[in-house]
Amino acid sequence: MNEFSLAIQKFFKEKKGSELEDLLGVGAEIEKASKNASKIELASHVMKFSHSSSDGSNILCEPGDAESNAEMKHYISSETLTNRKLDIAYKSAGFSRAASLVMLEVGGETLRDCLLRGDSSPLEPFAESSDQLKSWMECFTKIEPKKLPSAHKAKQIFFPLDDGSYHLLAPLFSSSLCHYFYEEINSEEAKEARRRKKDKEFCEHGFKAFKRMAKIVIGGSQPQNVSFLNSKRGGTVYLFNAEPPEWKDLKKPPLTEKIFWWNFRRFSTIDFEKYTKFLEEEKENNLEIRKKSHDFRFRIYQALLEYVENIYGFEPGWSENSSLSIAFKLWLDPLNEEFEAVDSAFNWKEIIAEEFSIIFYEILCDFGFKLDSSNRQFIKREFLDEFRRRFRS
Repeated sequence: MNEFSLAIQKFFKEKKGSELEDLLGVGAEIEKASKNASKIELASHVMKFSHSSSDGSNILCEPGDAESNAEMKHYISSETLTNRKLDIAYKSAGFSRAASLVMLEVGGETLRDCLLRGDSSPLEPFAESSDQLKSWMECFTKIEPKKLPSAHKAKQIFFPLDDGSYHLLAPLFSSSLCHYFYEEINSEEAKEARRRKKDKEFCEHGFKAFKRMAKIVIGGSQPQNVSFLNSKRGGTVYLFNAEPPEWKDLKKPPLTEKIFWWNFRRFSTIDFEKYTKFLEEEKENNLEIRKKSHDFRFRIYQALLEYVENIYGFEPGWSENSSLSIAFKLWLDPLNEEFEAVDSAFNWKEIIAEEFSIIFYEILCDFGFKLDSSNRQFIKREFLDEFRRRFRS
């Protein structure tokens, strides 16, 4: 017997205990499971999450489907997860054993995946004949969702159309997406990292933190009644906070250039992190790569200019008691009447662009990526063009 066969034997012994002693006994259990296989459905979106008594259509979106639709790559959905797990839906928990057998994993591969490759070796030791083995193969590989009408107990939304009629939408819960985040949050690595953070100890790896997250339990004390993956989660489903961001006004303007650039670093850390990762991964230099690189830089420029526009909300003249240079005062406090006498030939925007290119270079260095002098001058010129377009005065 191979590893899969041993795993199948162990699976049924754990379920049946001492009642199961020989290979024929395991074969009898597999035969029962094969009869129930027609009652289970492979799915990524399960109807019973909407209503426990619903028996409408489940949906199967296979990993990689998003590759055929480039637009989908811009959205978070189960289609964009290439390493996700598919769920098994069924009408009652009585069919859960068949689901558990089909999704039994050895070395990261499920029994279904193995059988779909045409490999019948996991089941061969338990079959009494080649006909029985062939029947098992057919039963355990044909578990795709049936095309049923939507159930009346499903959640339904009337979506108005221009002609006065409606589309009837029935949103389905993505168990695959839910399970992906469940494993991310409850992995041993994440638990260890959270423990070390609590104990203020060093950890070699980080973890993803989701603030103000809620938890609900689907299926109550019987999560196996809903689906296979829901049973594995104990019914746990995490709800992410979908509140709009809270706008926080600046309490006081930056009185020094050091404070100004420190605030900018804080606001733009994520943008710089993404840009650095892009530069490290993309080694080619073609039109598409240059456009993507420009988009990353443009978001950083916008972060700086939007920060400056927030400073404009302070009372004109605030910079008189600051340690800012005249160039920064002209930029950050433009309505100060004392600056009206400044020579119009004074090219303060050139000074700001030079300062920015230096800060840009330093931040990339902090992330482990160094620009040469020619690239820094390019950043200066590019930012100066955007700067002049945004601030024409």
